Amino acid sequence: MAGGELSVSNSLGQVSEWISHESVDWSKVEWKQLYSISDFHWRVGVTPFSHLQIPFIVGVLYLTTLFSLKSFMNDRKALSLKGFSFIHNIILTVWSLSMFLGASYGAILKYKASGFWAGLVCEQNPDPMEGPLFYWSYIFYLSKFYELVDSYLLVLKKKPLIFLHVFHHFIMPFVCWAGLEGKWAMALWTSCFWNSFVHVWMYYYYAVSTIGYNPWWKRYLTILQIYQFVSGVFYTAIFFNYYFVKVSWVTQGSSISISVEKGCTGDLGPILFMFSVNVSFLILFSKWYVDNYYENSARSRSRSPPAEVQQPAINNKLDDAIGDDVNPTTANSAPTTVPTLTKKSKQAGKDLN
Repeated sequence: MAGGELSVSNSLGQVSEWISHESVDWSKVEWKQLYSISDFHWRVGVTPFSHLQIPFIVGVLYLTTLFSLKSFMNDRKALSLKGFSFIHNIILTVWSLSMFLGASYGAILKYKASGFWAGLVCEQNPDPMEGPLFYWSYIFYLSKFYELVDSYLLVLKKKPLIFLHVFHHFIMPFVCWAGLEGKWAMALWTSCFWNSFVHVWMYYYYAVSTIGYNPWWKRYLTILQIYQFVSGVFYTAIFFNYYFVKVSWVTQGSSISISVEKGCTGDLGPILFMFSVNVSFLILFSKWYVDNYYENSARSRSRSPPAEVQQPAINNKLDDAIGDDVNPTTANSAPTTVPTLTKKSKQAGKDLN
């Protein structure tokens, strides 16, 4: 049995200890962990950017600079940035593909070494964050900092900056950090695997859209993202069945706490945090998809504008989506069957792209 008993009060105390951890001492950092795949071992203060202060500082800077820039751009013209956007999205396409392939290979090695159940689902090793599988999970964590550039591109282009986008980008470094430090192996590697797979297609779509190519499958990106979060809830339900071996109330004087006897490795606080974020993503992405596809599609069917008006609106929606990883389906908010366009309306559509 992994880890014995764990109380919720102790778990909250551990989170408080993480937040108030000693300041970052860069002299203790082992930079070789950035490229040493087989020898990787996550340790706070030793692994680069492993202090909890890092996502906190970056998160605060992200929000303050993002909304300051948005205010600055209010009375200024939008920037095109097509060249930079293309390069940025190609970088993330290749980066995501590398993480997907790396996580896949790491999972195969873990399966061969420990089997499917003990190696990939209900980890028994008390310190599992090491080796190739979790090296790529660590690189996945680092990628979430670079992905913040998405938001700045939206603001500079004066595109809509919705809550789902900002929340998603802000919270993901914390989610990845919690998985690494909280030792929830299954959630961490499956997140790296699925999210990287989705992002390969998503950032490829953004890249080619900047040069005028609109893939027919763009609508299905958000469906794929929703499936990712549904599968996360499903995997977690299986994990919880074996993690919570025994749950009991413990009374000590006037205080009452919950004691959890664990069947798998993982700290309760980070597990509950990651699970609630996953559920919130599922709700927000599902609501966004319904609001922006089904409702808009129904409104479009109720009033069919002339082709000269309809097609530029579609392209404008598509252009709004570029650089925003929660807006891939806006391009399909109108019916997919469009009447033949005039030469003038075709040129208008090209201008909007």
